[in-house]
Amino acid sequence: MKIPLLYSLSLAMALATTNISAVDRSQLEAISRLIQQGQVDQAMSQLDQINGDRDWQVANLRALALARGGQRKKAIRILEKIVADNPPRPEPFNNLAALYANEGQLEKAKSTLEAGLRTDPAYAAVYENLSMVYVEMARNSYIEALKLGNQRSTPDLKMLAGTQSVDVNEPVLTEAAKPVMVSKESTAKSAKVDQVPTEAVFASDTASQITGPIRQDVVIGVMQAWASAWSRQDHKSYLSFYGKDFVPEGNLTRNSWERVRRVRIKSPSWINVTLADIKVEVLTPDKVNIQALQQYKSDGFSDDTLKEFTLTRSEGDWQISAERSITQP
Repeated sequence: MKIPLLYSLSLAMALATTNISAVDRSQLEAISRLIQQGQVDQAMSQLDQINGDRDWQVANLRALALARGGQRKKAIRILEKIVADNPPRPEPFNNLAALYANEGQLEKAKSTLEAGLRTDPAYAAVYENLSMVYVEMARNSYIEALKLGNQRSTPDLKMLAGTQSVDVNEPVLTEAAKPVMVSKESTAKSAKVDQVPTEAVFASDTASQITGPIRQDVVIGVMQAWASAWSRQDHKSYLSFYGKDFVPEGNLTRNSWERVRRVRIKSPSWINVTLADIKVEVLTPDKVNIQALQQYKSDGFSDDTLKEFTLTRSEGDWQISAERSITQP
């Protein structure tokens, strides 16, 4: 299954965090456009003239050019070095995660995106990417549960150059670099699995799994995607994780509770929700309890709350049927 991460990051915002001159900034923007257009040789030539790879912006563009030209191993090494130096922006983390994901290293992609979020907790687009990685991880677990072996797929994520996204699988406009091409048709064919959803395996586009043994990584993935939807302030996706049998706390009707949740999700300028110390207890073949430390941060409030969720599987979908806060001693 192909998972396109179609979002853009502003190079101007990124460059504002460094001491690059106006001339250099303009030059880097021009190079980023060359990379996006597939003119890798020209981009590399201009990067060589800058001779400023100690600056993470320049090094990040060099890694993008290498990846665009099919030299992904070299690109990964450069990006790993940038990330190890703790850059102030999420772009290098995103690009490294994209390359990890292309190689099927989804755990590495997930942890790298999570690290990128720590540089800018308000970056909603990174949450969208992280959510897609969660979906692909759960889908692969689903396929593994069906014992379909080599039918597992890896996401084909977009990398970022300035205000444009870069697909490292698209052909470059050069004879020097010959990347291994993966056509959209062949990618779709390789991701096709008989009787397996080709989209996400999660509740309302987020959580499907056949009736059978409970996979803890799948139900945990459901909750991670729930937290991601909240962090993106996508109230429709967030509410879709709750089943029809969900009864809110506090004597609220379902409609009243949903109205309250919409307001609380949309009001802050940014939200960051993560789940830690996740524990799964299997109650029945189609019901689990999940206990986790919910860590909430926004522009005006932060709170850590121990939460308990009950997830019920109905017709293959895992959804939240109960949720409550646990008073800690």
